[in-house]
Amino acid sequence: MTRTKAAMFTMAMASGLACQPQDAELDGVRKALPQAETVQIKVPEGGGSARTQDLPDGVAVEDYAVLGATADFYMFTRGISHDLNGGAAFILVLVHAIVQYPVTSKEGDLYIWGPWSETLNPSEYRLTVSQDLAGDFSWSLEGRRKADGASAPFRVVVAGIATPGEEEARGRGTFSMDFDVAYDLTQNPGTVQMDYAKADGATFHYEYLENIDHSGDFQFTMDADLDENGSAAERLEVRSRWLSTGDGRSDFRISGGDLPVAEATGIECWDSGFARIYYSDSVNFQSTEGSSSDCAMSDVSLPQ
Repeated sequence: MTRTKAAMFTMAMASGLACQPQDAELDGVRKALPQAETVQIKVPEGGGSARTQDLPDGVAVEDYAVLGATADFYMFTRGISHDLNGGAAFILVLVHAIVQYPVTSKEGDLYIWGPWSETLNPSEYRLTVSQDLAGDFSWSLEGRRKADGASAPFRVVVAGIATPGEEEARGRGTFSMDFDVAYDLTQNPGTVQMDYAKADGATFHYEYLENIDHSGDFQFTMDADLDENGSAAERLEVRSRWLSTGDGRSDFRISGGDLPVAEATGIECWDSGFARIYYSDSVNFQSTEGSSSDCAMSDVSLPQ
């Protein structure tokens, strides 16, 4: 779902919920459904220089760094994580807000909030939630055009399944919008996976793991026409890992498409201030800089 659509949902739902009191009827639902602050990729934050370039899908990263400047692949990892978090957050914040209010109606084991719509909005929306015998909650945001009438069926825009954990907001499940998300926060480390496909055939896969000390592991694979010349797609694979202090390392591989060699691999490491302390690649995209002995992790590890 685009951010424009999510904003539209927010305004429509908020107008219908504004004056309703909270109740305790569905505490189980409120505790089980995913929340934006828990289903997100948490990359350590830091600054960077003002020079940027655009990569596919609008991800902004640093231009080639120099030793001591903010590391390219740290910025690459942070940029992608922010983009993904923003997309999911619009939906999850809205869903979490809706279920704080009383259920509008109940049809068997199906709980329904809404439908709601702004006066000048041509569509109306609702949230539905049901629980099966195994204790899993199925939920969906649905919409229909007002012009089709009150008897017209709703169409699912975002749908998910949530399995509660022993702790609130530490469950597991999946949901789908413009991309598919799978999460498991019931154990340490917690994990989040996302898959996304564009109309032009480009595909993206993300895997994120967070340990209890906030160290992390982010894997990213993209199949797309990276040089944008209209020919075959290249594959970019990046694995970024970091300690709780923020010190980290990215290993990357590029293969296929118009690459003049079978594959190119490289390493970039950064310190707790996110400054590059080491860089090397197999085809000399950039000159080798720094010493590999300064890297927080010594092993090469690409996406699995």
